[in-house]
Amino acid sequence: MNAQFFLNPLILIKGGLLILIFLFAIFTLVILNQVLVMNRIISQQPVATVVAWFAVLLVLLSFSLFVATLVIL
Repeated sequence: MNAQFFLNPLILIKGGLLILIFLFAIFTLVILNQVLVMNRIISQQPVATVVAWFAVLLVLLSFSLFVATLVIL
């Protein structure tokens, strides 16, 4: 492949989007970790369970977004 293929603006935009979505997916893992630590410190079971499930759902959705982006782009 020649260098002009990698300098194509569409390829750079696609690569940038993949990197940003991957960083978002990693960030959601940090959020999940913080939620789980918070649940150990503050033990209000009904609220803690709902927040933990939403954090897990966020992680699953972010990684599925990354996989879908890989397939589409």
